[in-house]
Amino acid sequence: MKKLYLLNLSILIFATLVLKSQDQNYSQFFNNRLYYNPAYAGLYNGVRASFNYRKQWTNIPYDFNSYNVSLDMAVRNLPGAGGVGLIFHHNNEGTGMIKNVYAGIVLSARIYPAENYTIQFGITTAVSQRSINWDGLVFPDQLDSKYGNIYSTGFTEPFRGSVVYPDFNFGSVLNYTSESMNARIGGSISHIFQPKIGFVETESQLYMKFVAHADALIFINGSSNRRDRRSAGSAKINPGFLYENQNGDNTFSFGINGYKSFVYLGVWFRNEDFNTTNLSTMVYLAGVNFPINDDSRIKIMYSYDYVMNGISIGSSHEISVIFEFQNSNVMGAAAPGGHRKNWGAESCSPF
Repeated sequence: MKKLYLLNLSILIFATLVLKSQDQNYSQFFNNRLYYNPAYAGLYNGVRASFNYRKQWTNIPYDFNSYNVSLDMAVRNLPGAGGVGLIFHHNNEGTGMIKNVYAGIVLSARIYPAENYTIQFGITTAVSQRSINWDGLVFPDQLDSKYGNIYSTGFTEPFRGSVVYPDFNFGSVLNYTSESMNARIGGSISHIFQPKIGFVETESQLYMKFVAHADALIFINGSSNRRDRRSAGSAKINPGFLYENQNGDNTFSFGINGYKSFVYLGVWFRNEDFNTTNLSTMVYLAGVNFPINDDSRIKIMYSYDYVMNGISIGSSHEISVIFEFQNSNVMGAAAPGGHRKNWGAESCSPF
């Protein structure tokens, strides 16, 4: 019991005094695009809604749960318009001791440097709140070596239990589309102004996070034609890479997903460096695609993180549910004759 209280305290110390505050990472980053790069807002025609849940480190006797919801749609009514989106993120640290809530609006603009190429730039303007429940904590002066938590504490609650701050993220992505492939490469900067997020006088700073990513959606049979890529016989693979850096801490993720007969399978690796002989985490993924019609579908994916470096923090679980309505006329510009028109070629939807 005493060890449990000390673990509780160590989490408090880490959360309130440590200067290296870090963002939540998602294994299914390819299903959580606005969280990593606002330039994805409206990159593909239609409307896309994504719901993500992550339960991290199941062997630790505290809740480390994260929830992310995003919605974006293409806007083609003006030349240069990209899309708009909304994003909401919430996570708990230590049975609800610390809570983070994040809500933002995403805007993007696009240019066409050459045929089959699109570049989008995006920005997220958000408000975030970080709060702590001081009443749920147990301090060393409350503990008896034999009977546990029996004393009152002399701890004085700091001057605040929550902090609210604005947050800004910027990103860009280059998209290439052909009959046989859809490839993307991009990057983003989060927490541009590095807000203060501490609860005590020793202020904790949310440092900038840098992200670089690349992936390709390759069609094995069929093509990027909308009808071909939705058929039961279509097959495609999606290799990718993600790099994150925040205040000197690095994370590399690389792997591949496959799709055949409405079923997804994937395997990914995550590490703190490029040393592939000492990988820290292996991620297994499985999912299904439920087509509604040629333009709409529901995707459900589950991933399991297996820790390979011997640390007994336990595995992590992640679930994503994605709704896609790829109607190329959504918010398109009216063209002569009552038709609508797109500025540029249509891009196929993400994997």
